[in-house]
Amino acid sequence: VPETAKKDTCEDVRFNGYKFTGQLRPAKKTPKREVKSSIEFPDYAITGIPVSERQAKSSHNIVALDDDEIECMRVTGKLAREVLEEAVKAVKVGVTTDEIDRVVHEACIERECYPSPLNYFNFPKSCCTSVNEVICHGIPDMRPLRNGDILNSKFLKVAQIICSIGFYCGFYLDIPSVILYSLLISICLLYLDCLPIVLFLLGISVL
Repeated sequence: VPETAKKDTCEDVRFNGYKFTGQLRPAKKTPKREVKSSIEFPDYAITGIPVSERQAKSSHNIVALDDDEIECMRVTGKLAREVLEEAVKAVKVGVTTDEIDRVVHEACIERECYPSPLNYFNFPKSCCTSVNEVICHGIPDMRPLRNGDILNSKFLKVAQIICSIGFYCGFYLDIPSVILYSLLISICLLYLDCLPIVLFLLGISVL
C-alpha cells in the first residue's frame, strides 16, 4: 500500500468540521514570502486585484505582439523553464510543498522575476502545488510528500507564461502510476514535434 493512502491530520482550524472526500488534509502554512523592491511588480502585487488583466478581458480585443514583445515571451519562457527545473530537483519523499515554494520563489528572485501567483487574487504563495485529489491551485504547506504522491506544480512568470508539470513522488507501481508514466512519455514525444510552422494538431500523433 502506498504511503499516500494514509489519512492526514488537518492542521488548519478553518477546516474544522469540513467533510473531506479523500485522505489529504490542509497542513500548517508559513507566512507570505517577500519580493525585493528592485523587481517590477504586477498591478495585483499589493491589492490582489489584477486590474490590467480584467481590462484586457473586457475589451474583447485580440492583441498582436510586436517583435520586441515576442522576444520577451521567448526570454520569459526560457526563464520559466529554468525555474521549473529547480522545482523538479526539489521533489522528493519527505520534502514539503512549502519547501518547493521556497525553491521556486528564490529561483524567480535570482532571475529578477516576480513569481506571478504571489498575491494574484490574494493567493499566498509563489507557486501552486496540487497533491493527489487536489484538482488545481493547491496552496503549498508543511505536509511532507509521501511515497506514491502525485504532485502537479504550476507557476507563472513575467509575461504570464503558464509553466506546469506533474510529478510522481518516490516509486510505487500501480495503475495510476502507470497512467502517469505513460502521460509523461507522451509529453516527451510531443516535445520532439514542437517545431516552427508545425500545426497545433500535433497532439493527435501522440494519441
